[in-house]
Amino acid sequence: MSIAIFSAVGADWFDGLEWCRTVADGETGRLYHLQQYDFFSWQSEHAASQVVQEAVASAKIGYTGKVIFHNLEFLAAWMTELREHLRNGKIDRFLTAKLPGGTESMQLLENAVPEVFR
Repeated sequence: MSIAIFSAVGADWFDGLEWCRTVADGETGRLYHLQQYDFFSWQSEHAASQVVQEAVASAKIGYTGKVIFHNLEFLAAWMTELREHLRNGKIDRFLTAKLPGGTESMQLLENAVPEVFR
């Protein structure tokens, strides 16, 4: 979520290690402990990328590698959707749909940074 909010206020460069320390739930966008990948591995099996599907099915790829492939698939899709909303001036709509708390959370952002979200 921080990437989406920072993008909305003008950031265009990000640095962080969350993608390799956690596992992303592709349905909610929330991050969980790396060891909880088993709860989300089914998402990787249905990934859009054939490379990801093959990697998570391979006995040659270890647990952490499978998590990384899973997360990279998630981040690629997340960033594509985020960029589309930014290009179309609909970042508010994206954030409202993605933020836990939806409209209430978006109102908090609008109050905190009215020059961006109004």
